[in-house]
Parts: sequence; structure tokens; C-alpha cells
Amino acid sequence: MKKRGLIQRGFFWLALFFGLFPYPLFAEDTGVSGINLEIFEPASDSFGFFSIQGFQTLSQNQFHFRTVTQVAWNHLLEGNFPAGSRDIVDLITTWHLIPSYGLTRFLTVFWDIPLHLHARETNINTGDPFTTGSWGDLKLGFKFRIFDETKKRPGLSLMMAHHFPTGNESKFLGSDTWKPSFDLIAGKDFKYVNLSTTVGASLPFKKEVLGLVFDDTISFGTGLQVPLLFWDPEFKMMGEIFGQVQPSDPQVVTSPVGYMLGVQKKFKSGLSLSAGAGGALNNAVGNARLRGHLSLDYTFGFVSKQK
Repeated sequence: MKKRGLIQRGFFWLALFFGLFPYPLFAEDTGVSGINLEIFEPASDSFGFFSIQGFQTLSQNQFHFRTVTQVAWNHLLEGNFPAGSRDIVDLITTWHLIPSYGLTRFLTVFWDIPLHLHARETNINTGDPFTTGSWGDLKLGFKFRIFDETKKRPGLSLMMAHHFPTGNESKFLGSDTWKPSFDLIAGKDFKYVNLSTTVGASLPFKKEVLGLVFDDTISFGTGLQVPLLFWDPEFKMMGEIFGQVQPSDPQVVTSPVGYMLGVQKKFKSGLSLSAGAGGALNNAVGNARLRGHLSLDYTFGFVSKQK
């Protein structure tokens, strides 16, 4: 048991070690001091959906390991060029490493270490297209379970997170400033449907980019799971809607709303797989027309509820 505990902690600190080296992978940039276009942040564990968090927390001393690969394509950011309007950022492929650990049965800590493997962009001054990559903004989060769900009441958790400026805002793949965020998560498992709803706030430094002002945001989202009870109760159809709005100056262009649809399969071993696709419900900055998602989870010390 001691050896396995050391291995689990080793995975956690190794992930943290590699996440603390935010070196630029490519020299090219857009020529604009921008913002972080990675508005679609994956859930920190398999209790959640694609981006919508679940209220559940890990057991004390339990370790969870998650990797997520996601693709955002088409019209992430448009700009005006002599030949007309075209995308400044058209494609971002990101890989996330997300280790988490149960400090107590009510409190989970996690890191989200994003690496933008491939981005397709255009320099706004020259009009020249280029491909690039970068570390994203490192995220440290704590999820505190306020109370469990009962037959009459949903479960409730509070998630507090902090984004570190380890990305590259000249590529729109990160920020040069710190950003705290807070989310309230409510969830309930019904007989045929599992539901989770979140509402939160993100507090970045106010910034103007290409004539648009980006400020504090209110985020919201709802996720739905439908277990296929007639076939396999651990195989679930999933869907979610997510978005954000700036309360100081609500505009469609700075208020992205999107959706995801897909499946999740959990195994008795603690392994979990999720896959899905989605897109934009409005024309806003950072709201890709097409999104793809693939995640792999493993929980050490997992106890299956399957019989």
C-alpha cells in the first residue's frame, strides 16, 4: 500500500513539474496582444461531462488521472485584412493533463496542464498564415463538496480555481495575467437521467483587443447523461450546453454559447472513456464552429458499483 501511495503521489508531482515550464514552442505570433481563446475547459474528472463539472469529489487519498484531447476549428477569431475578413485563429488542437487528488472525502485538488499542440493562425500585420503551438494557462483548482445528494435534494459543490499566465496571448493561446474563477455545481441522479448544472464567475483583468472589450464573465452550463439501462448502465449518452456573458457589457460577440454531444463508458477497473463533438450556437469570439473531444480517465483505488 505504501509503494502504491508513493507511485500515485509521484504521478501527481511529475505532472506538476512538467506543467511549470511554459516555454514557447514556436516563434511566430499574430502581431496582436490578445486573450486566451480556450474558453472550453474540460471537466476535471469523470464525474463530469465534457466541460460541465460533476459535484462529486474523490475519496480521501484517492488519485485520479485524466488526459483530454480536443480540437476547436473554424472562426475562433476573425479580423479585417486588405483582401477582406478572414480568420486570425482558425484551428486549435489542445492536449490536457489533469491529475487530481482527494485531500479529504469532501475536498479534491487538481491541476489542469494544457499543451496547445497545433494552432493555425494568421499574422494581422503581414497577412501571412502560419502554424504554431504553445503551453496554455496552467490551472490549479479545488472542489469542495458542500453536501451530498439525497432523494429530495441535489448534491452541491463549490469549485475555486486559479489560472496562471503560462500561455502565450500573442497567439491567443493563453494570457499574461492571473485569473481566478468560482463555480457552484449542483447535480442529481434520477432513475433514467443524470443532471448537472453550473453557474460561475471568472475575473480576468479588463482588456481591449481589436476594438472589443473583454472583462469579468458569468458562466453557465447544464449537462445531461442518459444511461442505457437496457444494455449497459455504465454506457451513457451525454449532452451539454455551456456559455458565458459579460455582465458589464453584454454583447453576442463576447458571449459564446456552445454545445457538445457524445458518449461515456466506465469500466469496473476504474477506467473511463468519453468521446464527443459539438459546435457553436452563436457567432462569438472563441466559439468554434466545430469541436471534438476525446478523454481517457483512470481512478486509482476505484470501487465499482456494478454487480
